[in-house]
Amino acid sequence: MKKILLILSFLFITVGCTNINEIDYKDNINNVIKENKTNKIYNQYRKGYKYYLPKYMNIKNDIDFNEKINSNNYTYYLYVDVISYYNKTKKTYDNNASYISYNFQNGDNYGYLEVNNIDNDKYLVEIIYNYAKIEVKVNEMDINEAINNSIILLSTIKYDDEIIKNLVEDNNINNKEEKLDIFGKESDKDNFLKVVEEYDNYENNEDIPDYDKIN
Repeated sequence: MKKILLILSFLFITVGCTNINEIDYKDNINNVIKENKTNKIYNQYRKGYKYYLPKYMNIKNDIDFNEKINSNNYTYYLYVDVISYYNKTKKTYDNNASYISYNFQNGDNYGYLEVNNIDNDKYLVEIIYNYAKIEVKVNEMDINEAINNSIILLSTIKYDDEIIKNLVEDNNINNKEEKLDIFGKESDKDNFLKVVEEYDNYENNEDIPDYDKIN
């Protein structure tokens, strides 16, 4: 049954982009979250959390709790906020005047989607859910695909309470990470540019671990 649900979760990608763009993004988000709630299939393991990465996506690199993930010529920037998870930060969101603005909820877990036009046909897709955030810049025709990919990643994140507790109590989390709060302010397109600049500096860093090989 779990395998069937997992297949359904990713059916939108396997049948092609045309069908994805015909599906309402609200239904897509809620269906994927519902289906992945009972799935316990993971293939990526990190410091304090794990998640499922679809085969059509690949890890470019990861630094601390930030990851750079590639798919279909787009780059997804994932930030996992273990501090907010540890403190069980709760935040609701108000829709604003964006191209797309949508808040959703699953139990006590709140999420928020915002899409803004940033450069001609380029749109910045930002999704916050499950104490993590994804940002990706895509063409308008690929917005629904980006939303689908992002919510798949975010909804499969599973935290390790014991490891996170030890990291926080032993002060083993970078000070920079402690100051970040993805729930503390409204989305800002400048955030995306700052993240891009940081990751660009990591491109030639030979010390970046390859978790696919480690695991």
